[in-house]
Amino acid sequence: MYHSILLLQSITIPVYQQQEAVWWFIPIIAYAALAGGGAALVVGALIGWFCGEPEPEKGKTIAVLGMKGAGKTQFLANIRNKDYKDYAATIGEEDYEKFNIVLGNRVVSIEGGKDIGGGEELILDYYEDMINSNEIVFFLFNAHDYLNKDNYRKQTQSRLEFVNRHSLESKCTVNVFATFADMFSNDDERNKAYSSIKNSVMGKDYSRLFIPSRFFMQDMRNKKVLMEKLGKIFS
Repeated sequence: MYHSILLLQSITIPVYQQQEAVWWFIPIIAYAALAGGGAALVVGALIGWFCGEPEPEKGKTIAVLGMKGAGKTQFLANIRNKDYKDYAATIGEEDYEKFNIVLGNRVVSIEGGKDIGGGEELILDYYEDMINSNEIVFFLFNAHDYLNKDNYRKQTQSRLEFVNRHSLESKCTVNVFATFADMFSNDDERNKAYSSIKNSVMGKDYSRLFIPSRFFMQDMRNKKVLMEKLGKIFS
């Protein structure tokens, strides 16, 4: 029986594949039933594991901040498994309800929150409160514009300074996404862009936000890669 439980604990199959995989385990279930002595527990565990989605982990609170047109609404649409074409650019604020994210074998519950636009007028209205009241903050900016437009870079750095200052006073974790990675033609160009952005913040207080485990280049159309990064962030 002990070895059967170890077998169960060692098996990790993504949630969306579990119901298909149950047929593969029918012989194991049958063998356990014939073996007797605790077989009912083994069979029950297998059936529950395959047929039921894991219980969502304790709800997380998130804030999605950043520059205008950086992909904040698309980010939220992706992690909520919504079709982005149904959404227009956010002006002001829009509320969203509590939802679950499936990350491999885990289900993470995300509390409801606000999708806010990227206009400068919203910084004082929302940023401080959203940083102080959420556990995980995402800050998004357009990597291509950052490297090619001086004014955009200065505005982005100003907001990063604001986010950094207030995050030091709260218990939140800040994750920075340089979006529109698809604007760079290949991996070499993307890696150069990543390094150039990091070099541009060297010596600044908010450079602490750009450690490898918290700073990412991202094409928001590539949902699979985004979800892989979220799996690490929510680990």
